[in-house]
Amino acid sequence: GETFCVVLASVTGGDQLILEGLARESGWRTWGTVTLPSPPHLVLGPPAPNPFVRGTRLQWAGVLGRARLEVFDVQGRRVWDHALSAESGIVFWDGTDTRGNSLPPGLYFFRIQDSQGAVVRRVLKIR
Repeated sequence: GETFCVVLASVTGGDQLILEGLARESGWRTWGTVTLPSPPHLVLGPPAPNPFVRGTRLQWAGVLGRARLEVFDVQGRRVWDHALSAESGIVFWDGTDTRGNSLPPGLYFFRIQDSQGAVVRRVLKIR
């Protein structure tokens, strides 16, 4: 005869999908579980080099949708920003502001922000 089944999928623990159903011949049973992929996590690697004289590199990953990488001075003023158009990548910051003027030595903060939240890293510009 023809097999009749109803499939139910339920998620447990946030990462397991359980497939269950009713088959005419065997009754209710669990067919198996599937591990769901974890959503990407927003990551901003440490600036390298840190401290720096002529510039530093930043690597990011796990960006969802639109994102910005911003640099703030210790007074909280945004001195530089860069739109991110890829899920991951590397950007070089040469220690200048958005107009290309050299910023003074000091402590600066990188912030990457997307729909998941934000991550902050510190960098020290010397000389």
